[in-house]
Amino acid sequence: MAAMGGLQRWQKYALLYDISVLPQFRKMGFGAEILSFLINQARQFNSPIIFYDTEAGNAAEKLGLKLGFKPEFKRQLYTK
Repeated sequence: MAAMGGLQRWQKYALLYDISVLPQFRKMGFGAEILSFLINQARQFNSPIIFYDTEAGNAAEKLGLKLGFKPEFKRQLYTK
């Protein structure tokens, strides 16, 4: 496996997450291919909104912006 990504349905919404490409396969279009496939799958569910969950500042965020996603908010992660 060179790359992977996830799609989850919640009520009428779709969540795309964990878009990952192995280092030796990066810059070959696999990330864009997977994310585009997942977007098309979400559209088949007639989801009015597609959420894309990724960390700020990484390649997956840049890819999402390139494919038309817009940042809505940033999460905080707390540990103890």
